[in-house]
Amino acid sequence: MAVEHATASRARYVGDLSFVIVAYHRPHSLSRLLASASGQAAQIVVVNVGADTEVASAATCAGATVIDLDGNPGYAAAVNTGVASLSTRLVVFANDDLVLEPDCLPSLAAALHAGADVVVPRLARPDG
Repeated sequence: MAVEHATASRARYVGDLSFVIVAYHRPHSLSRLLASASGQAAQIVVVNVGADTEVASAATCAGATVIDLDGNPGYAAAVNTGVASLSTRLVVFANDDLVLEPDCLPSLAAALHAGADVVVPRLARPDG
C-alpha cells in the first residue's frame, strides 16, 4: 500500500516534466531508452544530432517529438535546442545510451518540488 501511495504521489509531477534526449546514431539504444521512459514525462523530445533517419524513425514510433540537427554542434547546444522547444517547468536531459528505472523521472521531479535545487539519479551498470 505504501509503495502504491508513493508512486501515485510522484505521478502527479509527470505533467510538470519534460525529457530531452540527445541522440547520436544509436537508434536501438534510443528505442530502449524511450520504452523505459514511457509515461514518465509530459513531453519527450529527441534531439537527433546528425539528422539520422533511423534515429528519427525510432523516436517517432515511440511518440517522441524529433528535432533534427545537421552536423554535430556539441552536447550543450543539442540540449539547449531541445529545452528551447519546451513549456514545462522541469526538464531532465540525457544521452541516448541509458535505460530508466520505473518511476525514475517522477521521483526526480518530486525531489525538486520538495526543495532540492538539483537532482541526479543513481547510475548503475547492467552488471551492477
